[in-house]
Amino acid sequence: MRCAHAVVVSSCWQMCFRATAERADFLLNLNNIPFRQIAAPNLPSSPRVVRPSRSSLGSLSGLMTHIFPEIFVVRHGQTVWNAAGRHQGRLDSPLTAKGQRQAVAMAGMLRREIGNLEGVTAFSSPQGRSLNTARIATAGMGAPIKQDARLAEIAFGAWEGKTMREIRASWPELATLAEQDMVSWHFNAPEGEALLDIETRADSFLSSLREPAVIFIHGVLSRVLRARWLGLDEGGMMDLPGGQGIIFHLHPDHGHRVIEK
Repeated sequence: MRCAHAVVVSSCWQMCFRATAERADFLLNLNNIPFRQIAAPNLPSSPRVVRPSRSSLGSLSGLMTHIFPEIFVVRHGQTVWNAAGRHQGRLDSPLTAKGQRQAVAMAGMLRREIGNLEGVTAFSSPQGRSLNTARIATAGMGAPIKQDARLAEIAFGAWEGKTMREIRASWPELATLAEQDMVSWHFNAPEGEALLDIETRADSFLSSLREPAVIFIHGVLSRVLRARWLGLDEGGMMDLPGGQGIIFHLHPDHGHRVIEK
């Protein structure tokens, strides 16, 4: 398979990012972070694929010895609420024209990487934006799409349908938490899901895989799922690349890479 941009995960960079205002903006806009390469000091500047260490992972210790099958993680194309900056969570909005073009482009990427999906199972969140992306991206490949509720997006509770400006205005007390602990803030929406809830869903899904898979998914769950597959802690999870119109490829021998058209 072709090699593309790679992500190098570095604990020292994680500490540095948390200490900057730029890091704050990065985390507060979790769903729409574009791809960027993170390079560790004293490493070659040319892209490489690096398999993060599975040691000293704290709460992730249960996954340290588990090697999962190869997966291709595909976030849905842009939606109306993505464009408007609204949190979707368990609510839904349709793909925009740009989102549909992204799904078509990702179909080409998948064909280039794995042909007609022979020997690969296609899974999707049952939510409309993900399922419609999956249908467009796998059209003509003859592969059925298995819907799995464990792949639904994080429940944002009272924040669903709201912009960041509206959230800050209605829950000013959480602004302090956002400054102190960005990870905790994002998983503390009133009536929403906690990080542990999402990790449990991701673990259950990954443990059920028996062969390579293409997984059509959402922004937050994509990060959690990839972090659990890689054995990363919370800081490492937040340093993973995001974005739409690209595919994340995780392989037991080659680690994490980004596929672009």
